[in-house]
Amino acid sequence: FEVMRREDCETCGQGNYEFLNAEVGTRTATLCGRNAVQISVPGGQRLDLEALAAGLHRSGIDDVAVNPYLLRARTDTFEITVFPDARAIIKGTEDESVARSLYAKYIGA
Repeated sequence: FEVMRREDCETCGQGNYEFLNAEVGTRTATLCGRNAVQISVPGGQRLDLEALAAGLHRSGIDDVAVNPYLLRARTDTFEITVFPDARAIIKGTEDESVARSLYAKYIGA
């Protein structure tokens, strides 16, 4: 069967399947001996840490500290440190799926 392709499409027309490369997506790394996971988000995204802090307060997290370089939020179990480039360190787990879930829940990026 014939496949419809647009020549100007980067994927089907030019064969660039970059999204399949694991290095392009969100990456996680367990920080050995630190009971923490680092999450890195590609794409040069910048976060407004003050706005994120306000959102965390609205969601019920009262222990939030923010400065121009990072945001630190503490729950009963976890400590979440977020940087303006959307990187985060989730302390309190070595399970990457737990860290990703917390990132999605509280940062949403």
